Amino acid sequence: MGRYFIYCLLVICISANSQQLPFKKYSVEDGLISKEITALIRDDKGLLWVGTPFGVNWFDGKNFYVPPLELKTGQLYVTNFFKDRQGFLWILTFYNGLYKFDNSRFTNYLPAARLEHNSNSIFDMVEVDTNRYLVATDQNMFWFDGSRFTVFDTARAELKVQFTSVASPASNTIVFGNDHGLYWYHFKNNRWVGAKVLHDNAINDLFADGDSLWISTSKGLYLYERPFVLTGAPSRVYLAQQNTGTITKDTSGAIWVTSSGNIVHLANEKLTSYSPGSGVPKRIHKLYCGWENIHWIGTAEGLYKWYNSRYEYDDLHITGVNGLVSCLAKDNDNNVWIGTYDGLIKKKHGGYQSYSSIASSNLGYISWLYLSRNKQLYAGTTAGMIKIEKDKLLLIDSIRTSAICEDDSSVFWLGTIEGKIFRYDNKRLEEIKVDKIHKDFIDGIYRDQQGFLWIGYRGSGVKKYQMERGKLVLIKEFSANTGFADFRVRCAYPDRKGNIIFGTRTNGIFIFSTSDDDKYWHFNIKNGLSANWVKSISVGEHHQLYLATNNGVNTLAGDYDHPYINRLGIKDNSIPSETNAVLSDNGRLWIGMDGLLNYDLSGDATQRKTIPVYLTEINIDGQPDSSFIPYSRPVKTLRLNHNQHVIGFGFAGLQLTEDIIIHYRYMLQGLDKEWSQPTTRSYVSYNLKPGSYIFKVQARNGAGEWSRDAASYSFIIS
Repeated sequence: MGRYFIYCLLVICISANSQQLPFKKYSVEDGLISKEITALIRDDKGLLWVGTPFGVNWFDGKNFYVPPLELKTGQLYVTNFFKDRQGFLWILTFYNGLYKFDNSRFTNYLPAARLEHNSNSIFDMVEVDTNRYLVATDQNMFWFDGSRFTVFDTARAELKVQFTSVASPASNTIVFGNDHGLYWYHFKNNRWVGAKVLHDNAINDLFADGDSLWISTSKGLYLYERPFVLTGAPSRVYLAQQNTGTITKDTSGAIWVTSSGNIVHLANEKLTSYSPGSGVPKRIHKLYCGWENIHWIGTAEGLYKWYNSRYEYDDLHITGVNGLVSCLAKDNDNNVWIGTYDGLIKKKHGGYQSYSSIASSNLGYISWLYLSRNKQLYAGTTAGMIKIEKDKLLLIDSIRTSAICEDDSSVFWLGTIEGKIFRYDNKRLEEIKVDKIHKDFIDGIYRDQQGFLWIGYRGSGVKKYQMERGKLVLIKEFSANTGFADFRVRCAYPDRKGNIIFGTRTNGIFIFSTSDDDKYWHFNIKNGLSANWVKSISVGEHHQLYLATNNGVNTLAGDYDHPYINRLGIKDNSIPSETNAVLSDNGRLWIGMDGLLNYDLSGDATQRKTIPVYLTEINIDGQPDSSFIPYSRPVKTLRLNHNQHVIGFGFAGLQLTEDIIIHYRYMLQGLDKEWSQPTTRSYVSYNLKPGSYIFKVQARNGAGEWSRDAASYSFIIS
């Protein structure tokens, strides 16, 4: 009765996910040596090892490489990978035994001297003690001490069969299984004593995790907890009477398992099932979760990368207000307010509340939302300028404004669609006289610390004004008349560094120094932006810029002389790519589009880590250096003859988290005096004179930071 209750409870907790999940597929066309994936693991460098029936690939996030492995017989059919306590990687194979990867070299070990012996096909292994392993083969279980194999239990003839999985959940406990059940051994009186359990179950996978032993079977997923008495009933049973397969665990401690064609997530006693209907690939062989919580799926049809779902998208049309977002802000109570093309929406816990009118007038288009220094929220609407207090809208003035800023004395400066400029001191709204009014739509306004007022116009660039005797006087112009062609402003925002940024309709962004009129920066699609129409700007906690464009959100990090520009990774094609507003908010982004996207930036902490960089190839006079192992750290100095003077280097940054374009810089000490300009090229060659040289290369991450340790290679041409 007790177990029946567990089954029912857990089946109720299973929930389906109909949203299309963000997968990326890699196959032979991308460099895999086979589309069938049989094994997956990450090494301590960060490389993804991919096992196939035809060998091993190393994957750095962009390219696949084939490491040099010497075959004993047939083809290198990889069945599994294993990482021991010392960090050594082991390759388990059909017919070719074990390969140990140590110091950038592979060493082969065979359980049987005769190559054709079935014992040389190995499916799983576990480290029981330091340098003492138990190995599951096609014919029996073997001890392995790092050099020699011995039969595990010579007294038990029934073990002379295939075993596919093995685990050691405790120092005195060993379990191994096959299609006919599980063997449980414990160390007692100086010897291993065993019994067969789960007779009527096919054992598909074993996963030891601290105080837990997970057993994937043909009749469900079993959990045994310490002291691991496997002759009794499991502590819990999940997915009862379902055929479960490969098991893995993510960094949060959640368990992932395949079951009847689905991928199932188990956390806090809740099961969530993802089916092929939501994009889960078919014919799954292996699940693997890396330390960034990216899930890698090996299938019969290729390698799949399941991105972190770091965002939630809401269709705002359900609120009854036009769901096309125009601007965003947060109030003092941490609620998100959304300006749309036809009213306001307040996002609050549990849903949304819409506002479409004030004093019998329609709010209409919301031009701007602004939280002042004294924590009051204001909005510019078709009905006029309003103050928002809790859930009440208070009309300040019916003048329609199009842009706002607040100066250091808490005075508001506002622009209108007719080019008029107003000043609001929390008591009254007054129009400011201009020496010569410019009748153009104001889309950006900013008063700098020196008291100059910068105005961005929709069709005619930027004008800089100074207040003299109660009137604004033009002192500088940035437009087609002064060499700034195609300068049609759509937004303005200060960057916390003393600069003002103007986003444009057709030419990216312009950044002006407020302390030096002659200093500015200009970035558009030629510099890496995904679009030239920048509609909104926000600044993150590390001073990075977020740019809402009509083709996604761009990030701009680093110094403006050598910036790093990237596009925010949103992999769901059902989410609109055109963005209208962006708001940085303590580790997340609110992105306005035809709907609202809540993007969790916590995963971008990986972009704050520097990218490790490695050499991938060395060519001498056009021929590869056969002694060099890709992704290794050579310590010896290479000595070349005088006629070996053309040398080339390939390199790669290890970045599996995001599909970003990695930039590199390199230098050749003995020839160069400084680093090269950042570039996306990953190969460089030199024609050199005799001398001593050291080649160095670094990679740049999404925050604009260079690799902590450069990859280097020293050589001498005699």
